Amino acid sequence: MDDTLLEQVERLATDRGTEQAFVFEDHTWTRAEVWAEAGHVGRFLCTRGLDPGDRILLALPNGPDFLFGFLGAQRAGLVPVPLAPGSGPDRIADIAELARARSALLTDDLRERVLSRCGDRMRRRDVSLFTPGDATGSSSPTALPGAGPGDLCFIQYTSGSTAEPRGVGVTHRNLSANLLSLTLGMEITPADALVSWLPLHHDMGLILMALVPFSLGARLVLLESRLGSGETWLRAIERARGTLTAAPDFSYRYVCRHVAADARFDLSSLRLALNAAEPVRASTLRAFEDRFGLHDVMVAGYGLAEATVGVSTWPSGTPARVDAHGCVSVGPPLPGVSVRIAPHPAVDPGPERQGEIEVSGVAATQGYVDNPEATARLLAPDGAVRTGDLGYLDGDGFLYVTGRAKEMIKYAGRTIAPAEVEEVVDRVAGIRRSAAVGIDRGGAEGEALVVFAELESDAEREAGPADRRALSREIVRAFIDRFGFRPGRVLLVAPRSLPRTPNGKIRRGELRERYLEGWGSLPKPN
Repeated sequence: MDDTLLEQVERLATDRGTEQAFVFEDHTWTRAEVWAEAGHVGRFLCTRGLDPGDRILLALPNGPDFLFGFLGAQRAGLVPVPLAPGSGPDRIADIAELARARSALLTDDLRERVLSRCGDRMRRRDVSLFTPGDATGSSSPTALPGAGPGDLCFIQYTSGSTAEPRGVGVTHRNLSANLLSLTLGMEITPADALVSWLPLHHDMGLILMALVPFSLGARLVLLESRLGSGETWLRAIERARGTLTAAPDFSYRYVCRHVAADARFDLSSLRLALNAAEPVRASTLRAFEDRFGLHDVMVAGYGLAEATVGVSTWPSGTPARVDAHGCVSVGPPLPGVSVRIAPHPAVDPGPERQGEIEVSGVAATQGYVDNPEATARLLAPDGAVRTGDLGYLDGDGFLYVTGRAKEMIKYAGRTIAPAEVEEVVDRVAGIRRSAAVGIDRGGAEGEALVVFAELESDAEREAGPADRRALSREIVRAFIDRFGFRPGRVLLVAPRSLPRTPNGKIRRGELRERYLEGWGSLPKPN
């Protein structure tokens, strides 16, 4: 399938222009309006001295401005670089330099802050700063160049913790292939209604939840990128009769914990709730479905930016598979995606023949933009993507992801996945979220296993020293019951103090460094 996203969106605007494309804050845009608004942005950018292939930063919140900016930049032949709208001026300037960007499309407030703090840097690099308001109603007759299948479509910067961010180059062909794989593998049709609060600057929110419906002709109900209590998300599914949604595992856990027990939501229209972007827990699948009266609706999935996004998942209505270690299968590879397991020194292969997951297919990137050294480490000799994730394929070819190679904890001859520890700790009442890392102190038994546990806000306010000691002992007991030995240390920390990537993953490398530096850079409970 070599039709680009732009060709698919244009065809829908021509053939089904009056249909609803997406809803945001009770305002509806048709397919024809989406194409027209993207044209306004594209024509504006074409008159600003930018050339096809130039990179443009896009730091805008969920909403029409982001969608029109993303498509409009592509209509102008430019290459969007999505960034979190909460990015500070220094990050905007740093990524502008890394991406060799010529322009940026920012909110009014962010543009002013970038100009105030980093204006000289941006002027030296000749980076023009625009806002969506600048492009409103542009009617220049300038022809729009568009782009071909082999051209760069956008650059997705990885949210590194200690390493420099790396820009994954996604071509229009990569994107079209992955859109088709997701559509077929998840059995998405034009009759579906996708409900999403996921940030559009991140690959799952952008590609699966926005671009799939835009390319296929399904309906998108877009929310602000804010989970809150979860009730806004659930209410949107109920009102829109949503059929598909997606979120990381912690979001479903959070909803189960914080939505009032007597609150009632009719989610019967939901046929598929994708759980991906972080380790998937069997307990989360059960809890969410039990809480809202669903059956075989939640499915686990796996993906990464270097594969555009989607690698594997289940079609709706598929019972979960869980192995003897409690690891949930993320399903078979999507159509058009190949997965193999390569030996890796970080893990003992064991009877499952574990190793590093390698991915290939038309949607797999050809490398990091302007970074040949990182690209050489990323790609196997035959061009397959080395994911850095560990896992195995069972006898039916279904994939299990057991952890990150750099994050596995080695203790007394055992290899322990942080996610396995965190699932145990997160079940302890009063704990909001936890993280486990290995700290090598040179001991004969291997790494010390250190547990960081964020307190729930209420627990932090009410708990005294004796209460916190009791909570630590409860964590230790739960740990010993599961693993048969004591953790090296348990640290209780303030709510929301664990370092995370923009999409909510724990930055374990940064956490390890902070601990070794003396733990002073993470807030402790008062």
